[in-house]
Amino acid sequence: MSRFPTQPLILSPREFETSADTLRSVLASQSDARVGPAIIPSPETILVEKIIRIIQESYTEPRLSLKMIGRTERRSPRYLGRIFKKHIGLPFRQYLRGVRIARAERLLLSSHDEVKIIAGVVGYNDASHFTEDFRLLKGCTPSMFRDQARCTLA
Repeated sequence: MSRFPTQPLILSPREFETSADTLRSVLASQSDARVGPAIIPSPETILVEKIIRIIQESYTEPRLSLKMIGRTERRSPRYLGRIFKKHIGLPFRQYLRGVRIARAERLLLSSHDEVKIIAGVVGYNDASHFTEDFRLLKGCTPSMFRDQARCTLA
C-alpha cells in the first residue's frame, strides 16, 4: 500500500513548485522518527521524485514524455507511467498538462504576451491544442481567463 494519496491531485502553481520538496520532507520526517527503524524511500518513490523534478525542469519542452524519460532512466515508459500514477494519483500526461496550464495562468496574468506565445513558452507547439487543454482544465479559454482576471482586478 502506498503512503501517498491515491485520489487525483490538482496542484496550484505554488504547490507544484514545492511538490518535490514536500515529498522529500515527508520522507525525511519519517526517517527522522525516534521510534523504530528509519524508513528508507523505495526505489519507486525515488524514481517518482526524479520524474517530478524532470517535469519541473523540462515542462517547456514540447516533446517531454515518458518515452524520453524512460530512455534516460533506462526504464520502460509503461513502467514509469504505472508507478507515477500509483504514487501521484494522476497519469503522467494529465499531471504534465496541469503543470503547463498552471504556469500559463501565471503568465497570462503577469504578461501581455499573445496566447500563442504563452502556449509555446509552456511547451505547446500548437496554440489551438493549448487552448483546448486550458478550456478543459479551467472552463474557459486563455483569453477569457485573462479578461476575467483583469475585470476582477480593476
